[in-house]
Amino acid sequence: MEKTLEKLISNNNRGLFLLDPPTGFGKTTAVIDLIKRFLKGDPCFSGVKRMFFVTNLLTNLPYSDLLDLLTEEEKKQCFRAKATVDYVLEHFLEVRIDDSEIVNSKEYQNLHRDIESYQFIKDLLDGEKNSARKTGHRNTLRILKQKISTDSEPAFRQFLKTKFIYNKSIQERKNFIKENGWFTYLYPICDIEKYKVIFLSTKKFISPIDTFRRVPFYAYCDDTLIKDSVVFIDEFDSTKQEFLNQIIEDGLKTHADIVSLFLNIHYALQNLTLPKKILHTSEYHREKVEKGEWYATEQHFTYWREQFEEKYKKHNINYLIKSVDFEWNKAFLFDDGRYFTIIKDSSKKFIYASVDQREDILSLRGQGYQSDKVLINNIIRDLEYCIDGFTQALFYVANNFLYHKNEGKGREETQYTLEEAIYTVLDVLNLSEEEKTYLFTKIQTGDYSFKKADKQDGMCKGFNFTEIEDSNYHDMKSVVHTYGFPTTPEDAILKLTERALVVGISATAKVKTCIGNYDLKYLQNKA
Repeated sequence: MEKTLEKLISNNNRGLFLLDPPTGFGKTTAVIDLIKRFLKGDPCFSGVKRMFFVTNLLTNLPYSDLLDLLTEEEKKQCFRAKATVDYVLEHFLEVRIDDSEIVNSKEYQNLHRDIESYQFIKDLLDGEKNSARKTGHRNTLRILKQKISTDSEPAFRQFLKTKFIYNKSIQERKNFIKENGWFTYLYPICDIEKYKVIFLSTKKFISPIDTFRRVPFYAYCDDTLIKDSVVFIDEFDSTKQEFLNQIIEDGLKTHADIVSLFLNIHYALQNLTLPKKILHTSEYHREKVEKGEWYATEQHFTYWREQFEEKYKKHNINYLIKSVDFEWNKAFLFDDGRYFTIIKDSSKKFIYASVDQREDILSLRGQGYQSDKVLINNIIRDLEYCIDGFTQALFYVANNFLYHKNEGKGREETQYTLEEAIYTVLDVLNLSEEEKTYLFTKIQTGDYSFKKADKQDGMCKGFNFTEIEDSNYHDMKSVVHTYGFPTTPEDAILKLTERALVVGISATAKVKTCIGNYDLKYLQNKA
């Protein structure tokens, strides 16, 4: 087993290889021995930058087994990445923070109170013998942990970013992290790039990683972290469900009223005078433009201004969209290359949009097939095309603004960050905080040119879910919420194999089923 893996790694630096040894064949022991040799500088692995071990269950991580075989210096090159909330719960009440501005902030106070409550209930649980009360304490702990994970800890983290990261030079950030030992206790992930061996759960591997040094990123498609590495994925086939769960969880976190977002961007492009500094082309971008590789910033705005205006007129978006005679207060559209419509009356399989001049609305009606009418699906696709394309353009504009702000600066000087540049460009458009968060997330996940019409790329493009909602609180219009799930488990694996050598290990790794395993035929054809 070890010899097979050694030969595989020595002769390949990219791609996906599946090994299906039977249970008890010693696959984990073989991987541990290889990692040990890698840390000791075995020349067989001279081209490998890092090694990752990924598994669904933290209990399956052979981290302790590896540490027992290493010297103290070698141990310092290994890292076990847990969920951020786990580190904070473990160390927050232990660390000493002397900065009064931090300690007196409402973000610190809220997090401190929540963690004290969590620890209090945890202590009660540890001493409780009554099974019913134990169940109650466990439920309370689960609720408190969820609150800390989604509310008080992210707020505290954002406070730290604002005070110590934004508008600071690279050296100032490094000095802050180095001089404040408590920070690396709470957020050891900030140093993930310094380690050579990284153990982590599947969920952590496919969740955004926030190092405080740059925009949060996904490990599986990040060149800085993953390029030229070897990634061992334990129980390979079972990780598909974890990938899918995380994609859905991330997609549900951010959604937008796509019609309102389209109208707000359209208004901004048509009516706002953009500052000269946003339109200025940096020296770096000018070289790209002159070579014909990129467009100038002003060209991006000009093109998308025309596209938004064309779709605005084509689909009569000056009218409010309102459903008519729907038996439910909601209808649903599912798009994975072909739209599937769900309304109460199953005979009305299509939703058509038309201008009702008597009511002055763009009415939506569920009907049987009508070849001469406009499907709401087509309108949504055109709106998404504009928003997705403009989002990609905003990334280039923000990148250009970043280079412009940092031109002529040395590493010791204050460096403008990409995160600041993206939010600055978004802020110019006068969008709501919810809309800015939605677009920022699309930029962060790289969901730029989402070609929904390309049916052959279904695995790569993911799927969209649209909800048309009516309510007495917005009785004059229907709200069109769209949820984007821009990737699939297979697409994530492909992105990973473009950057690293992936070794999937499982007794059932080669079982050909796209339900309990990845679509192996698709991966083989695309890899």
